[in-house]
Order: sequence, then structure tokens, then C-alpha cells
Amino acid sequence: VISTNTLTPEGEGGNDIAYDEATNTLQVVVKEDTKVEEIASLVNSGASIAEKIIITLEEPLDLTASEEGSAPAIAKIGTAEHPFTGTFEGQGNVIRLADDKAEGETEVKASAETALFGNIAESGQVKNIVMENANVNATEESKVTLGEDVFYPILAEENNGTIKNCVVTGAVVYDENVDASKAKGFIVAVNNGTMEHVVGYFTNQKEEAVAGNKRNIVIHYSY
Repeated sequence: VISTNTLTPEGEGGNDIAYDEATNTLQVVVKEDTKVEEIASLVNSGASIAEKIIITLEEPLDLTASEEGSAPAIAKIGTAEHPFTGTFEGQGNVIRLADDKAEGETEVKASAETALFGNIAESGQVKNIVMENANVNATEESKVTLGEDVFYPILAEENNGTIKNCVVTGAVVYDENVDASKAKGFIVAVNNGTMEHVVGYFTNQKEEAVAGNKRNIVIHYSY
């Protein structure tokens, strides 16, 4: 078991890290208290040790906000310059991004304002993940624009690899300045790769300017 400058060793932050010299593979076992931003920092740095990283989600991961009313700070794994080239194996475990609404509560709690993955390379694989309460905050700051299309991705901004057996559930919460009719891509903004058995269930919550009521529309995406 090794430690790096960016990953907290087992016993301090929940990471179980091992490097296989024979295959040049870095294996990281993610546990409940793992800090995702540490993994993102390693991948996004372009370090050669992360080229064949295998990330295994050993148990459910809670990424809910630490402070009431704030969104969890999730650093995107993979960038355009240094995309995610490894494997993220969720093993069917849940990644929770926001707490459930309390009884009688009407407002949707804030979730991440950015996708879990920024850029997944052709060799990258993300599979067997359940993202729960992945509430999309559709604001001018959180959007990804491609031509005239506007995206609010929660799983990945760009996929050039393989995303398989993933479920994403949550709500789309629109800012008053956002045109809901142009919003799309709540799972992945740009897909140039393969998506198999990827399903998203979202509730569309939009403030009505006249009536002041919210309309709830179930949006279902399947790839």
C-alpha cells in the first residue's frame, strides 16, 4: 500500500491505495469518507501514475453538503487536457449528492453544481453507479454551452469512452433567468463514446412567472 502527495492514506481519509508495478496500475478503493477532490486532483494533474487508475467504490458514498443550504464541492474528475483514462467501478453502490426532503418540505435541496466527471477519455470506463438526489442547479454559471445548445450534466461533461449500467435520479432546479426549453443533457453533455443501460429520472421544477406555482414534470432519459 502506498500513499501519494494527493491521496490520503488509509486510516486518515478512507482511501485504500495500492500500486501494481507489473501492470503499472494504481488501484484506489473508495470508502464512505473518501474525498473525491483528492482523486480528481491526481487525475487532473496528468500524473503518469493515474493513467491506468482503477477506482472501486467499496460502499455507498455520501457527497451531500456539509453546511445547510450549500452545495457540495465536487471537483470534476478528468479535464480536456488530462481526461480520465482509467476505470471507475461503482459495484452498484449509491453516490448521494443531496439529502432527502423532510416531510412537508417543498424546496429541492441543492446538489452539485458540476458534473462528477469532466472528460472521460476513449479508454476510460465508468460503470455500475447509482447517483441519487443528483439535483441539477440550472444556472448561468453551471451551464455547458455547445453551439446553441445548453447542457447541465451531472455525471459527465464529455464522454469519449464507455459509461455502462448507471442510474441517475434527481430534480432539475431552474434559475429564473434560464430558458427551460433550451436545457438538455442532464446526464452527459457531449457523448462521443458508448453509453449502455444508462437511465436518468428527473423531476423538472420551474417557477411559473404568472401563477407562482411549480410544475413537476418527470423527465426520463435512457441510453
